Amino acid sequence: YATEEEAKLKSRFREGEGLMGEVVAQKRTKVLESFEAGDLKISTGTVEKRPVFVILCPIIFDNTVVGLFEIASFQKITPLHIDFCNTASEKIGVVIT
Repeated sequence: YATEEEAKLKSRFREGEGLMGEVVAQKRTKVLESFEAGDLKISTGTVEKRPVFVILCPIIFDNTVVGLFEIASFQKITPLHIDFCNTASEKIGVVIT
């Protein structure tokens, strides 16, 4: 959503495949802090900008990954942001299963 080239994005991936698959395999949140010039751009009706950081967070229920969410940020990710994502992940895991 809100990316320049949505058609190129994969809707499915395998455990261990790419960054998302790595997060699923490790069952751990990952923070990305650097991007190549063409990696990712967020577009809205008024803004088009590259994020500075991205959080990939697995959604876990009963020690099984049931999903994953990704949050892009234009500001530095703090430990508080990571804690929030991990807590939200636990809650989402309970609700969607």
